[in-house]
Amino acid sequence: MYSFLPYSLFPKTVVLKAVNLGEDIDTTEVVTGGLAGIYYGIENLPNEWIEVIARKDDLVNLAIR
Repeated sequence: MYSFLPYSLFPKTVVLKAVNLGEDIDTTEVVTGGLAGIYYGIENLPNEWIEVIARKDDLVNLAIR
């Protein structure tokens, strides 16, 4: 929430701020990335991030259900 609320108008900034917090980066990034995905929708996130998601098709199919 620390990185999400003040920068909520800028999806890329939200995620980068979370990564730059340090410490337990993987957990922080997963939570922040999940919030960003819900808030902005996949169509508003950078394509270069979407293209490298592992098992993306499985995740999309799961979300449709």
